[in-house]
Amino acid sequence: MKIIELIEKYFIDNNYLLNLPIKKFVSIVSNYYHEIESKEYDKLHKTMFKESSKYWNSIINNNINQFEDNIILLDYGCGTGFATKKILTSKLSSRITKVVCYDLSAHMIEECKKNILSISTNNDIEFLFLSGDEGLKRIKNLKYNVVVTNALLHHLLDLEEFFYFLDIILSNEGVYIAGHEPNTNYYNNHQLIKVTKRFQKYKRITSKFSINYILQKLNLKKSGFKNIINDTNNKLLEEKLISKKIANDVLPKLVDIHVPIGIDKVQFWGESGFTPKLITKKYCSGLKEIDFQSYFHIKDYKASENKFWKRKMKDLEKKFPVDGADCIMLFKKV
Repeated sequence: MKIIELIEKYFIDNNYLLNLPIKKFVSIVSNYYHEIESKEYDKLHKTMFKESSKYWNSIINNNINQFEDNIILLDYGCGTGFATKKILTSKLSSRITKVVCYDLSAHMIEECKKNILSISTNNDIEFLFLSGDEGLKRIKNLKYNVVVTNALLHHLLDLEEFFYFLDIILSNEGVYIAGHEPNTNYYNNHQLIKVTKRFQKYKRITSKFSINYILQKLNLKKSGFKNIINDTNNKLLEEKLISKKIANDVLPKLVDIHVPIGIDKVQFWGESGFTPKLITKKYCSGLKEIDFQSYFHIKDYKASENKFWKRKMKDLEKKFPVDGADCIMLFKKV
């Protein structure tokens, strides 16, 4: 059964009244979610940005000879501009002739514009917020020899459509980097899942003594992600797009479609993360895997903020180098 059919079945089985086709509804949910999240996106994902930044640097530096001169760069689903910043501040900066940042969220584009213009003197940077066919038509005006996405693939309802589009816009010998995606290998590694569960148990116990926990219990502070889910639900209800709130564990699955729930390989719908082989065999045979790196061998950002667990994570990385919970992939069009 296709993803759209599975989502539709869930809403029918749970007595939701939807007035829109599933594809459009999921797009609206995602836009509302990211619009609310954009206000605190960089803050909420601070550790993720810090850690994944190292691997962006690594994958670029290790493959510097794979990139052409006179780079025309497209950051597709640019968000707040993280991937563009990594390219513009890398050894590739002097080779860049044009940059296009594209996103479906006007709020994300505004944040991206602030972030990029604060670090770049390149005058040929275009920020595109154009939905549907109009946006895609503008993008198709150019051929890009570098396309980057960061934390994008796992949000896409139709992966076949995206990779078909990528094959059109990416020039021959062009490079595609897919940054910060869930890694299928992690969910098949029982030892990593076992260690992650141990850390989460430790975190639950120790968090009960934290100021944040006490404030949340007293309703003086809301959990960041729970607040985003609640605000998204309220907006959907206000717009009369749903008849009742979507469950807290289901709404994120309409946004993070290809991310397994929790740390077990349990899925309502979508892929259980990605590997280069999955992408080249199932979605885009015109891409060749060049490099693949993984990180967060304990699937919880907080583990990297504790000396003991950070050391444990480093040991696991040495033992299972390609099995981290998140990954970055570099491909070349052949």
